[in-house]
Amino acid sequence: MKPLNFIPAGQTIAVVGGGGKTSFIDRLEADLFAAGRPALVTLTTRLGRGQLPRLERAAAAPPAEAAEAARRAASGERLLLVGPERPDDLARHKFSGPPPGWFPALRQAAGPETTILVEADGSAGRPLKLHRAGEPVPPPPPVFVAAVLGLSALRLPWPEAVHRPEDLHNYLEPPPRYAPLTPGQVAAVIRSAWDRLRPDVIFLNQADALEGPERALAPELARLLAAPNRRVLWGSLKDDWFLENL
Repeated sequence: MKPLNFIPAGQTIAVVGGGGKTSFIDRLEADLFAAGRPALVTLTTRLGRGQLPRLERAAAAPPAEAAEAARRAASGERLLLVGPERPDDLARHKFSGPPPGWFPALRQAAGPETTILVEADGSAGRPLKLHRAGEPVPPPPPVFVAAVLGLSALRLPWPEAVHRPEDLHNYLEPPPRYAPLTPGQVAAVIRSAWDRLRPDVIFLNQADALEGPERALAPELARLLAAPNRRVLWGSLKDDWFLENL
């Protein structure tokens, strides 16, 4: 798998959605490092304290510390930049990210060669994220948006697959409670719920969760999500492969 084929280096990348965002960022950072391209990993929401353990954590309280971390990343250090701690972060075993307003200075300090990878969403482990007002929390533009969706949403009962299942009725008539969503239903939700995100890339992860005839559902969903100026790919971060809807 070569994510650098579809993610531009030297830009700010906001990763949103569900079903493997952190694994996606982890893989992108590893590929950038292997290619000798500097990267800084950070977030605008929250991240579990046990995630991305191979990156050195750089804590930023004032913006000047965040800018210094960006300069260190530009020199080749592998860093996870976290922001000022919120009152309940420790109890929730989470890190918070820098405020979005710090990102212009981060971008300037990182320089044009450094890719800034930003976890900009949360989905409580569910593969299909439904956003409410104020979500996700992308950095200020310009930003390249990579949306991740877990293909396990096509086999799990929909209340287990959807983040905030109580909101599904805003997009379509919910199917029977223990039924999975079809590719057509997922595509209808994504086209409506993610329209304002305008993702540059949609990566359908967790193809390893589909078995037998279910495997045909991945390219079917990719075809339904295809749009001008958007790349749609499906595959498995776990099994290290992807294909593209051309």
